[in-house]
Amino acid sequence: MRVGDAMKDIPLLRFDLSKCPLPDSCADAIVALNVLEHIEADEAALAHCYRALRPAGIPVLEVPHGPELFDDYDRELMHFRRYRIAELSAMCARQGFKILSRSHTGFLLYPAFLLSKKLSKRQSGKGAKLGVVERSIEWSAYFNKLGDVAMSSEDLLRKFVYLPVGIRCSLVCGKD
Repeated sequence: MRVGDAMKDIPLLRFDLSKCPLPDSCADAIVALNVLEHIEADEAALAHCYRALRPAGIPVLEVPHGPELFDDYDRELMHFRRYRIAELSAMCARQGFKILSRSHTGFLLYPAFLLSKKLSKRQSGKGAKLGVVERSIEWSAYFNKLGDVAMSSEDLLRKFVYLPVGIRCSLVCGKD
């Protein structure tokens, strides 16, 4: 079953966000999880989000964290970049958005992720690129339970402190 089959009352659209065909002020919310890193003109995409959102509209954004960690895995996934939360926040502010909340996800998993990325960069150009995504998918099933526990713990932790790093940057903005 495809995702759209289970949500017949929710319109699902697919298009190039940097050339967004949606009319002005037509959406209450735009959820872009793991989207902006795949768009070369990411700031143009955010400008279209702003244009398409109604006043008081909310974009919810999540992108991979850490430009310094960009590696063959990112290239295989067709990423143009990884982000720092301050840079993503500034880009959203330039488009007119007000930052409502920002955080990182994958904070507790970040040390292992950082080590993995550094090892991957060391192997870059030595044939390590071949199958890197497939191998990570195989391993992800093994680590799902660990990830679930870590993410649940982070949800609790986030109520008390700001998580300064993580695997991903998460931003919720508002349009006045």
